[in-house]
Amino acid sequence: MKRLIFILFLAVESLAATYYVDATGGADGNAGTSTGTAWQTIAKVNSVSFVAGDSILFKRGETWAEKLIPPTSGNSGSFITYAAYGSGAIPIIQAAATGRPEAVSLGSGKTYNKISYLHCKGGDTGSASALIESDSITNVIENCTVDGLGLSDSCISGSSTVRYCLIQNARDDGYTLHTTDSGLVENCTFYGNRDAINNSGTDMTLTVND
Repeated sequence: MKRLIFILFLAVESLAATYYVDATGGADGNAGTSTGTAWQTIAKVNSVSFVAGDSILFKRGETWAEKLIPPTSGNSGSFITYAAYGSGAIPIIQAAATGRPEAVSLGSGKTYNKISYLHCKGGDTGSASALIESDSITNVIENCTVDGLGLSDSCISGSSTVRYCLIQNARDDGYTLHTTDSGLVENCTFYGNRDAINNSGTDMTLTVND
């Protein structure tokens, strides 16, 4: 039985795929499975049910003024990864100018998602409550720039693991943990925030370069 379960696990993992998103050269009617057949919008990404091990890669040098809402969860052995491809500046996901929106929302019970090599920034006007919100410490934010532009209350809010990020220019806190939140912060740089971290959570582990 153990051998059968292991074989089935490998079969599921083998279905994992890589998808590409290109804001200027893509089209949502494409397959999304190569740089030449890339999707165009984050709305398309938000509508797809991904599986553990999938990677969704955004083209470097491009900007999306949309909210990324990862639709599915990975598992403890295999994340769903949102990252970058190509050359040039890391992709920008910019929060909308009104309505206090996030750039990335990892709520509604989503777990084991990884956000990597993305630049999340506040809208040009207005404010966001937080640029990245997460409900689980199993969600990982790494090698990202999170820039509140002096508009966002917080750059990151909620339970998450944050590594090797530049977290800057929040109007209030670089990272906010509420009463029931847990967080792990490793080797991050905080700059231009009123406070680097506001911790009211239940558990916080820090290895921080400030």
